[in-house]
Amino acid sequence: MRTILSILILLALTASTVHRNTAWNTLLSLWEDCAAKSPDKSRTHNNLGNCNLLLGRYFPAIEEYRRAVALDPANMEAYYNLATTLDIAGLSVEAIGPYSVFCREAPRNYAVQQQQACERLRGLIAGSGNAGTGK
Repeated sequence: MRTILSILILLALTASTVHRNTAWNTLLSLWEDCAAKSPDKSRTHNNLGNCNLLLGRYFPAIEEYRRAVALDPANMEAYYNLATTLDIAGLSVEAIGPYSVFCREAPRNYAVQQQQACERLRGLIAGSGNAGTGK
């Protein structure tokens, strides 16, 4: 009886491992699985946005970054990612809001990104930043 129970447990664990290896085959599938299991975590949606961005899928990335910011307005990394991705996707005017938040509120460990974001924001506000072109 004990042997049969041990074999059943081993089979269940093996099946679970196979399923997890399939779900986590790529970074995108890993973060999609995380989002399905923890839909209310900002970090999960920020990382899912990063995966979409790396694949050149700007609009799914933007939606994930927006979700990350909505879930945690203190997630400065998500604000920066949202702003830069909007800018890259040619939605520079929409990027002004997240750039503004990031410039105002980014902690010291984001000093380089904050400087770049604030320079881009000044250019967009001045109208010399090729607003709407993503450049």
